Formats: sequence, structure tokens, C-alpha cells
Amino acid sequence: MPEEICKSYKSLDHSNVVDALLGKRLAFTDRLDCADTNLSRVWEEMKPKAVRVVVDKALGFATGSGVFVGADGDEVVTNYHVVSGSSQTRVVTSSGEIFNARILDVDDVRDLAHLKIEGISKKPERSVQFAETQPSVGSEFFAAGHPGGSPDMIVSQGIYFGKEPYLVAFSPAYQDRLISKAAGAIIKNPETENDIKDMLKSPKLRMSTPLYYGNSGGAVVDSKAKLVGIATAIEPGSGVSNIATPVEHVKELLDRREPKFDFQYERLSKFDVKPAVVLAGNSAALAVGYMTRRISAPLYGLVSAVRATDSFDYINAKNLEADRRPAYASLALQSTAAAGGVMSLWARSPVGRLAQMGRVGYALVGVGALGAAASDFMPGPSRLVGVTRHNKEAREPLQFSF
Repeated sequence: MPEEICKSYKSLDHSNVVDALLGKRLAFTDRLDCADTNLSRVWEEMKPKAVRVVVDKALGFATGSGVFVGADGDEVVTNYHVVSGSSQTRVVTSSGEIFNARILDVDDVRDLAHLKIEGISKKPERSVQFAETQPSVGSEFFAAGHPGGSPDMIVSQGIYFGKEPYLVAFSPAYQDRLISKAAGAIIKNPETENDIKDMLKSPKLRMSTPLYYGNSGGAVVDSKAKLVGIATAIEPGSGVSNIATPVEHVKELLDRREPKFDFQYERLSKFDVKPAVVLAGNSAALAVGYMTRRISAPLYGLVSAVRATDSFDYINAKNLEADRRPAYASLALQSTAAAGGVMSLWARSPVGRLAQMGRVGYALVGVGALGAAASDFMPGPSRLVGVTRHNKEAREPLQFSF
């Protein structure tokens, strides 16, 4: 008889959400499933497909969730309110790797954003599959995301209640709050009136599946781990009625032939931003390093050896899905400098003088140091510098969410 394989993971229950909404620290429920449950199967299926989205905001950073989509597995869908107002967006995979992401397009009315991941290897199997049929009321819905900014993917389980307009999917008390907030936004920006009305009327999936802040943009799937929607909102008063944007609107966004908005990005190096500081800093460091080479070369070699160990572990990490070429380049430079540091220790020995080990060691350390300095002249991550409507209208995407 085959031995049972038990799965240990964390889930989100209503009790966890209620406690957090009352001001307690968000906790998760530990699961140990030795049976083949729907929840454990969804967790296993969705772990490599769910991502954490980290964005730069004016007062720091914020986090949300997302899910891999597309034929090549190098695109992500999340909520627009997760990335709205951010100059830089990053995606963190289940293996802990961090990638820069560019916004390709958004559906600001239905609160969806389509991202392109930079530098990640193509892997079609990491993309979630879409449900082809409409869910039936009472069927199980599962949310896979990163509530509370959790570094681990958290799954939760609940029941599908039905499809309703955004406004009426909440309790009457919260509906009044939404109407007041919408009215205030329209008075402040009258040109947004039609979009906000469309947002209030847009169909949403109402479910009991627990969500918490940070789940926004994450996948909502059925018992076969097929995408049925994108987690969008919770009712702050109770946390019992939760909202997802239907998968058909995700398909519409991905299938657009022309984007609704054009997002302009630029990639600047440290030299582009502060050329004088970079030149002065690198010149001084290299000059001091050369003048004190008998001391600095072994020390730099030691530091490089430690960094090379980290790079080696990174390359050999399990579940590594990304392009490893940058890590290989770093490992080569760090190993070169480490070898040079060892050789420089022999500079004064008879054997070292005879074999010119000192000079060779200094040269190898110099190659490693120059390679590290060269990174200051290479383009950095993409940063958003502007957004316009594709039809050349002046108005940016709707800067409003519930």
C-alpha cells in the first residue's frame, strides 16, 4: 500500500479575517492534509502560478497579489488599484525571485491591469488556465494570494453566491458608503462620472471565500484550479461578503488588439541620474584600491568569495524559473576576484615572486572590481514616466477605487 503524502500549508479562514479587522495581527490557519482534498490540490496547483506584487508608492511601498497568464507564462494580471499611482512595479515569484514589471494596459473601470515581466524565462505551464463555463451558485471558490503581504502563498475556501453589480454585492450600510464616495469623486472630477457609474454597475462575483487586504489582484479559481475571477474587494465591516472580477473581463483585457492606454517607461543607470557622483565615487574607490592593493586585494577577494557563494546558491535553488544569465555573469566576476585575492596573498613569497602571482592576482581583482563598477553604467529597472489614452485624449486612467 502506497505511503500517504501529507501536505502542510497555510490557509485563511473567516476567523483570521474577523480578528484582523478588529485590530489584531493577521494570523493564518495551519493545515496538514493527508487526504486528497480540493483545498490541498488547489494549493499545490496554484503555488507556482500565484505572485506577490510590490509597488512603489509616495509614502513607501504597498503589496498585492497577481497570477501568471499568457501563452509564454511571462505576463501577470492583477487589480489596477494595486499598481495605480506607482512609478515602479515588481513581481515576486513563489521561488522568491524578484522581477521588474511593466504595465501593458489596464481596464480602469473593471479594476484590472495587464503586466509584462522583464527578464523571466518563458514557461507556458506556469500560466493559469481559464474556466470555460460559468460557475454554478453554491460551487466552491478558492482564493490564492498574499493577504497581509505574506511572502508565502495563502489559500482560502468558500462558496460562490452569484453574480451581481458591484454596488449591490455589499450590505445596504456599505452601499451607502460607496454611493457617498462615488458622489464625492464625481463632484471633484466631473469627467469621471460615466466611468464611475459603469464601475458601480460592473458585474462582480460575490463569494464567501475569505479575503484580506493584500489579496487584491490574486487568482480566484474553481475546484479544478481554473481561473474564474480576480480577487477585488472585501466588505470592511464584516469580511464575509467578498468580491471578484469575472474571468471574462480578464479575457477581454488580454485580447485587446489596441491598448486603451499607453504607458511610457524609461530605464536609467546610476550614471544617467548622478554622473558626477558615480564617476567620482568609482574613480576614488579604484584609486584607493590600487594604492593599497596589498591590503585591499585580499579583502576584496574575500568579500567576492562570499558573494560568489550566494550567487552559486541562487543558481542552484530549487524551483528556479528565471533567466539565470545575470547570476552566471555575477558568479564569473566574483569568482575571478576571489581567485585574484588568493593569489595576491602570495605576492611576497619566493614562489609568488617567481610566478608573478601577485601581479596576476591584482589584475584578477581589478577585473572583478571593474566589472562591479560597470553596473553603475548599465540601465536600471524600468520606471513609469507617463501614461496617456491610446486615442490621444488627455485624461489618464480612472484614479478611483472602492
